[in-house]
Amino acid sequence: MTRKLKDPLGAFFRGVEAMRAAAMGEVEIIRESALTTKLGSFTVDTCNTVDKGWETGIEPQGKSWIIVESYEGESQAKEGHKKWVESLTKNPEQELKDINYTYEE
Repeated sequence: MTRKLKDPLGAFFRGVEAMRAAAMGEVEIIRESALTTKLGSFTVDTCNTVDKGWETGIEPQGKSWIIVESYEGESQAKEGHKKWVESLTKNPEQELKDINYTYEE
């Protein structure tokens, strides 16, 4: 399976904005409302990101983060976080797809 970044130019500019925010000390403010759950070999993290707003990312132990869902606001993000924790608890072997990429067979 091949994966391609959906919006490479947008990703670049969001990265620049994230670096600016980190340099200005704005990142800590955003992390205050983060939800983080350690679940076996996974970390599920939901936070209000500098570049994309509310997102849930899953980090399989020893691998890169996979952004699995984005949300309109904090209440939806909290529900989404709970959903992903329950989903991984029931099926830790499930395939996770990053929403920032398209996938082709």
